Amino acid sequence: MPRTLQLPEERETFALTTLDGAHFSLRVHGPGDRPRLVLSHGNGFAIDGYLPFWRHLLCDFELVLFDFRNHGRNPFHGPGGHDWPTFVEDFEQILQSVQARLGAKPTAGIFHSLSAITSLMHAVKFGWRWEALVLFEPPILPPLSHPLRQEARAGETRVAEWAQQRPDRFKDPEELALQWQGKPAFRNWVPGAHRLMAESILRHDPRTGLWGLCCPRALEAKIYRENVHPALWGQLSQLPGPVLIAGGDPTQGTGGITAKIARTIAESFGFAYAAIPNTTHLLMIEEPARCAETAVAFLDRVGFLAA
Repeated sequence: MPRTLQLPEERETFALTTLDGAHFSLRVHGPGDRPRLVLSHGNGFAIDGYLPFWRHLLCDFELVLFDFRNHGRNPFHGPGGHDWPTFVEDFEQILQSVQARLGAKPTAGIFHSLSAITSLMHAVKFGWRWEALVLFEPPILPPLSHPLRQEARAGETRVAEWAQQRPDRFKDPEELALQWQGKPAFRNWVPGAHRLMAESILRHDPRTGLWGLCCPRALEAKIYRENVHPALWGQLSQLPGPVLIAGGDPTQGTGGITAKIARTIAESFGFAYAAIPNTTHLLMIEEPARCAETAVAFLDRVGFLAA
């Protein structure tokens, strides 16, 4: 399978060590005189694998990319702190580090799934730090009384069980890429994305000669199982700034429960909303140009491009 996606060279990279000793690699792309976007990824993935999406933003924004702990380019820290509350603390330290390193400027966040929920939890705990947030399918568990609750919880249980049992050693990234290509859930990714994402979430082990998951499957499954935040749903009404919730099309059957949740969040709290037709939870890799256009159009409407 030819690789057709090449990561561009970073303008700058810098490191962060959190209070508990976890190491993060932050990468900067794009012109320094443009508004800043901060981006991260979903559970078990890595932001390099979202290149099909963020490459459409390279010319018009300063991009700051980071992976969550135990993901992507970050060295493995261990199971300690691999939990939602620590992710929120990491988020705060990362944002402080970005401002200290690059200076203050108008900043918006673009986040998917795991990082989208974390950004909301961070805003509730630490306050609003953004000109705007663009959130792709934050799978927040609805309240017990909500009609989507049971379906949403069942969905998290299914993906946790899948993560716990997924293959975790490969002879090379191509092996994982080919597995993804053969599965309906990943079949509609743009050309080259399977290989790039496989390279982004695997690390070579020189002792065995094999490639293993950067985020061990047990830790990935743990985050799915623990995606229960009883207070968060009601706290979304406290957010003082503009938010776009983008998701798959909940009317087409391809989007699934996460698309339904995205629409319901937007309707319940008056957030801007966009549905991307014929996409799933991984819409940013299936229709990256359309997702980028949707994000930029929203940022333009709220005045971010003129900031």
